[in-house]
Amino acid sequence: MVRPIEYLKRASGRLARQALDEPIHLQRSDELGQLAQSMEATRVALARAFSELTASQQALREHAGGLELRVAERTRELEESNLHLSEVINNLSRAQSELIEADRLASLGRMVAGIAHELNTPLGSSLTMVSTLLDHHRSLSRAVGQAALRRSQLDEFLATLGEGLHIAERNVNRAVEMVDKFRQVAVDQTSEQRRRFDLAVFMAELQLTLSPNFKRSAYTVHVAIPPDLIFDSYPGPLGQVISNLELNALVHGFDGRSSGNIWLSAALADDGMVRISVRDDGVGMSATVREHIFDPFFTTRLGRGGSGLGLAIVYNIVTGMLGGRISVNSQPEQGAEFVLELPLHAPTGDAPTRSEALPPLSQTSDC
Repeated sequence: MVRPIEYLKRASGRLARQALDEPIHLQRSDELGQLAQSMEATRVALARAFSELTASQQALREHAGGLELRVAERTRELEESNLHLSEVINNLSRAQSELIEADRLASLGRMVAGIAHELNTPLGSSLTMVSTLLDHHRSLSRAVGQAALRRSQLDEFLATLGEGLHIAERNVNRAVEMVDKFRQVAVDQTSEQRRRFDLAVFMAELQLTLSPNFKRSAYTVHVAIPPDLIFDSYPGPLGQVISNLELNALVHGFDGRSSGNIWLSAALADDGMVRISVRDDGVGMSATVREHIFDPFFTTRLGRGGSGLGLAIVYNIVTGMLGGRISVNSQPEQGAEFVLELPLHAPTGDAPTRSEALPPLSQTSDC
């Protein structure tokens, strides 16, 4: 009995140490023999389980190695994609800045056209009158040279001279007044200078710069701005907003139409905000267009000169520099109305400039 028990004890120790290579055989038919058979079955099962476990571990190691390679490869691909995306974003940012600058230059171009158009009438009248006076002067000089000057000729010349100088003075004063207005608009449009201004006077001056776009056409702008709405704000950016909205109506609202009306109005609301409305009776907008109207680079004139930045710039100037809100109401074939709600006193502090008027491209209108 001692030897079989010692054998089984040693076999049990090998099982405990996971030494499973040596079979367990005990040639007995009693309980010790049955115990030996049970231990042998356990050894075989453990050996098989450890073998399977080793194979699984090897497969896991191989899989982990392959996974690491795939992760490294994917990481490298993502780094390359991120680098490419950064280049694309930088290129788009440069293009965005160039488009904003082009929009400002276009505004200045419209202003220059307005200056030329509005000054043409008073200067033309002055030139005509000066030419007439020169003709009279030459006639009078000839009469004096020939000693044939009559009192009636002198009286006629003096009367014509007085009337001509009065007309010329009136027209030159009108031209000087216009130049002064255009000078203020030019200063506003080329800077973010903050100042106090009367909204009605400012809007009247702004319409002078936009007049070439509407004169001699069937498109009419109706302005109804009450006096004494005194702003302490940024007239340049506000002028860019109103110009963009009016020209947006002209280009998009009246697309395919030979005539139309734009109504520009303002009123002081109960909450102290000034409500400015730019409304047209054009083609209107669909729900899809309204939803994306202020998104950067969204345009309904793809391939026809639409940058998709005009209304995005408008939105960010209104909500940023001017400290207000803007909304749009429109239905197809029922025109469109843009409503600005602006404080009389713009926010103080570090307001963003117009060149910073768009959100980062990663957060991604004239439409």
